[in-house]
Amino acid sequence: MKIKNIALAITMALSSVPAIAADFTTSGFFNGVITSDSDGDIDFDNKTKAGIQFDAKISDSIFGTLQAVTEVNEWNENVGREIVVEYGFLGYQINQQLTARVGRLKVPVFMNSEYLNVGAVVPWIEAPYSVYHQLPANSYDGADISFSHSVGEVDYTVQAFMGKAEREVNAGGLDTVANFKKMMGSNLTFNYADFQFRFAYAQADTSFMIESTTKMGMQQGVAQLNAGAQQYMAGATALASIDPTQSAALHQQAIALMTQAGSIQFVLDEMPKEETISFYNIGISGYLTDNISVVSEIAYIDSSHKIEGDDVGFYLGAMYEFGNGFKIMETYSWRSEKTLNDTNEEITTEFITTLSYNISEAWTVKGEISIAEAELTVGSTAITEDKNRYGLSINYIF
Repeated sequence: MKIKNIALAITMALSSVPAIAADFTTSGFFNGVITSDSDGDIDFDNKTKAGIQFDAKISDSIFGTLQAVTEVNEWNENVGREIVVEYGFLGYQINQQLTARVGRLKVPVFMNSEYLNVGAVVPWIEAPYSVYHQLPANSYDGADISFSHSVGEVDYTVQAFMGKAEREVNAGGLDTVANFKKMMGSNLTFNYADFQFRFAYAQADTSFMIESTTKMGMQQGVAQLNAGAQQYMAGATALASIDPTQSAALHQQAIALMTQAGSIQFVLDEMPKEETISFYNIGISGYLTDNISVVSEIAYIDSSHKIEGDDVGFYLGAMYEFGNGFKIMETYSWRSEKTLNDTNEEITTEFITTLSYNISEAWTVKGEISIAEAELTVGSTAITEDKNRYGLSINYIF
């Protein structure tokens, strides 16, 4: 488990809170999830999460939160299960409208950013891939400030934040660490009647650091490919006047090896470069009737990084509440993701059906079916793949 110095400092500060706090509370959650895919593979672990949270009110204006979650890194399952500090901050309520926080905070770009891990709160077992799998950094180390006010029947909140984050991810088939430096952004939320409207923007200087052993292996591979190309090229030159056909064949083999070496070198050169990635999100949710609610988000990444390119996705969901604890949610999701200097594009279409039942205020069970199709275009070649998944979950909060 890697914890930034700032999060560690907040953790140490909160450890002394019980002796001085006027109010100290503990809460938590458990999401037990079983999933199966199109191939019939069953998994009991990768989506299961548990977390515990400590909240302290130190004075009328000072408060703090510490939240730790055990989870499998969905961006790189090779990492395995780890314990992550999702929250670890101190806050200061300047007045009734203005609040500042410093420490480890959630990246506030999605409608469900603050409580996405808590399965009993969100309407899905797995949130739509189109939006909630665009940004690997769930949390960041830094600070934010928020201002809340009302104008007539409209309540609104403006939030600004800045900091840095990192996350182990699998990018381009390689184990890397994604670094997000100079991260900053803001969001604006309006609440009117039964509806909420949200607009968010964020940007960060982004780079991907390749694991040292992997990097060394890739460098050796490039050297071997180039050496082989030189040998073929030398043979082609020697046979040019003796056997033109064989010479041409050796020349083509040399070109193929140099092309392969160039592709690997491109990844080695471009992965660690810091490039600005901008993120935009618009969301709306609310009730149409007492039983029917809707939610939708659209997210767009404008990237100048040549490894991870532009990314756009959206989803539209509608829920019907039967009134006896049962709810059904239908969601349509679409995403287009470009990578490797925009030479690769993956378009994913997904239909999600989620049935949930609230056993009590603390317990919820869910069943989910996702029918998904992904079309990957590499150059002029297109490959279509079914990515259907089926899930069951039991969620507990305390």
